Amino acid sequence: ENCRVWLYQDAFWQGWSQWFAPGTYNLPHGNAMDNDGTSVSMFVACHVYLHEDQNWQGTWKALGLGSYPQALDLSPVQNDQVSSLVVTGSENCRVWLFQDADYKGWSQSFTPGTYNLPYGHAMDNDATSMRVLLLVTTTPAPMTTTPAPTTTTTPARMTSVTTTTAVEGS
Repeated sequence: ENCRVWLYQDAFWQGWSQWFAPGTYNLPHGNAMDNDGTSVSMFVACHVYLHEDQNWQGTWKALGLGSYPQALDLSPVQNDQVSSLVVTGSENCRVWLFQDADYKGWSQSFTPGTYNLPYGHAMDNDATSMRVLLLVTTTPAPMTTTPAPTTTTTPARMTSVTTTTAVEGS
């Protein structure tokens, strides 16, 4: 599954626990008791599989959410040796490859899928650093904007804002 929610009996993820895949559930279900859950955590898989050869062959490395600023972080795939990659996870998963260490040089974003390089700005055998991110989109509650004072009364306007944030693993 690409997404799992864990329900826990007590605060701070203590007590009984039960995981749920996407779907609709009535409690009790498994270990989860009705009216007895207090904390929750969510797991969304986001991984990249780097390969030294085209068509996902040769030496490979699997990496999850996080920042990988140096070639050594991608080992056993050698510096400037990435030729293909597979990105798995939700539609919000993003992998950024960079030409040089510390996220410098060209960069290319990848969404879930399979890729042979070159692709976009990403050149074959030319990547050194990488970031694996999960984009989280939130829409806060509508904000009320009060109009400037005028001689006539106008209703307040409602606006909403959508924010996208990149989340890295630890």
